[in-house]
Amino acid sequence: ERITARIAVRVVDVQPNGNLIIEGRRETFVSGEKQEAILRGIVRGEDIAANNTVISYNVSDASIKFISKGTITDNQRKGWLFRTWEKVTPF
Repeated sequence: ERITARIAVRVVDVQPNGNLIIEGRRETFVSGEKQEAILRGIVRGEDIAANNTVISYNVSDASIKFISKGTITDNQRKGWLFRTWEKVTPF
């Protein structure tokens, strides 16, 4: 799977070895849906380019979450009765 996005992050902590713990989030609104991307990870100082960017494969222990909220997402979720029915009859 391929995801293309740019997310501004901030340094939330500096480790004793000089590595930076970063965190950032980006919200977009598309077709009435709120989409949020959250990025957390660790970056070495030498991996930061001259234009103050970091390529994603240089982020270690990366955690990327995509969260969508809105009517489309709500309609795609199964209701409690259907989820219960699937547990009772798994086949």
